[in-house]
Amino acid sequence: MNTPKKLEDGNLSEGTDSTDLDVSFQVSMRTDNGLRTKQQQQQQQEATVTIASTAEESKENNNNDEEDEDEVSPASGTFSYEHVTEIFLRERCMSVYTDPKTAKKSCFVEDLQTLFDAGELQETFEEEAAANADASKASSNTSTKTCSFGGVEIREYRIIPGDSPAGFKGPPLTMGWTPVSAMHVSDVEKFESVRIEHRRTELYMSATQRVEILTNQGFGSSEIQKCTKDANLARRQRKESTSTLKHQDALEKIESLRRKTLHVLTFGQHNKAQKEYLKKYVPIHGVAPNHVTAQLA
Repeated sequence: MNTPKKLEDGNLSEGTDSTDLDVSFQVSMRTDNGLRTKQQQQQQQEATVTIASTAEESKENNNNDEEDEDEVSPASGTFSYEHVTEIFLRERCMSVYTDPKTAKKSCFVEDLQTLFDAGELQETFEEEAAANADASKASSNTSTKTCSFGGVEIREYRIIPGDSPAGFKGPPLTMGWTPVSAMHVSDVEKFESVRIEHRRTELYMSATQRVEILTNQGFGSSEIQKCTKDANLARRQRKESTSTLKHQDALEKIESLRRKTLHVLTFGQHNKAQKEYLKKYVPIHGVAPNHVTAQLA
């Protein structure tokens, strides 16, 4: 039987049995694995202790920060920087354009930034808004002789195509019904001091700027064209009404003569039909007020 010889310098000497070599190699591998496993367990335990100590330190720091914040007395629901930044981005998307000739900086961004820096902005939640509305209704019902000013609530609405004929050309703008966000300014004087710097001329927007705003809001060209067409029709009708104001006296006489002629030809049935129609809209049991009766007579 051959006796296994030792491994020297990593090389096999002559007469070494391969079976004995495999056994010794496996034993050495298991020993190494056992040592590595123990080292890993020790490292994991040390890491766990470190994480636990770090968590305790962070918890203590958070408690200290909360105590410090309570000492500073911040308002609950103060507007976060991320929320204000989101409003800034939406406002700049609606009011800043690629063409420097038609670029217009919004006054709302500057006002909001000034109020935010002064710590005057607070977030308004739906429950708080409903409670404030109920409180205002109750106060209006109980006390009607006093007037007081509290905070100012600023609501942000989406800009949509409007129907106002104001302006010479281009699509009109209006606000949507659902607010996008709401914020509360506790100091009315601070709000007025910021707002008073702006004038009506700074709120003017050209037709190009209005088209850009609607485009950035996601409206298509067909919707913008339809809005512009309806506004142009209303502008034309308003212009026609304005041009006939100088003939107002003659037109009133013609209208009066037309009503009298219609009354005679229908034997008074036309006026009766008008009275029956207006009964639905008279508040007191179908009896019209004196001024309405005088006009129908």
